[in-house]
Amino acid sequence: MVKWLPLLALALLGFAGRPGTAPRYVPPTGWRNNGWAVPFHEEWFGGQLRAMHEPPLATAADLGSWSRRFRLLVLPSFRPGLAFRIDEDGKGGARMREVLLDGRGGYEPGAIAKESERSLTSEEVAWIDRAIEAAGLRRLPMQPPQPQVKNGTIMVCADGTMFVFELLDGRGRSFQERGCIEPEKPLRALIEAVSRLDPVLGERALDSLEPKRR
Repeated sequence: MVKWLPLLALALLGFAGRPGTAPRYVPPTGWRNNGWAVPFHEEWFGGQLRAMHEPPLATAADLGSWSRRFRLLVLPSFRPGLAFRIDEDGKGGARMREVLLDGRGGYEPGAIAKESERSLTSEEVAWIDRAIEAAGLRRLPMQPPQPQVKNGTIMVCADGTMFVFELLDGRGRSFQERGCIEPEKPLRALIEAVSRLDPVLGERALDSLEPKRR
């Protein structure tokens, strides 16, 4: 039996019948079920990022003049989605863009409610670099482990927040999604590190972690 109905059921209802979109924002392979997961996540994650006017971080061409680009996408089920993108120039400098939508992160993006961009200080660049390296994104699986069955019960979330981690540099692309299953400690630390760079939007991201701490 299933203890709680998953959030994905709600998202599926919202996306049912929409035309497919070529995968630009999410990897075309590496999912447990590529045939279902690729169009679903491209519509979900890609739809939110397109609404944010965020670029894909998929290929070497997407690097542009930057040496490394990192993005944290935070998608609460029923509250607005938000993202932090940090672009590094390889010489100790970096720019950060923060964007908040006015829709729902689980099924309807809405439009941009707030956005800002600024340069990071050298201390902030060093701070976020350490957090990215400590997270070991390239060593982590793209998706979290499947829910474990215990005494015939599968524990899943009826509501929650999806966190999407993207890293693009000269070595290629790294992509991880974490949602109802609690993020690993290094990923949690990375969320907290990014959140410290913006006290307002960062608080929203940290609020999304709170239910998982109880």
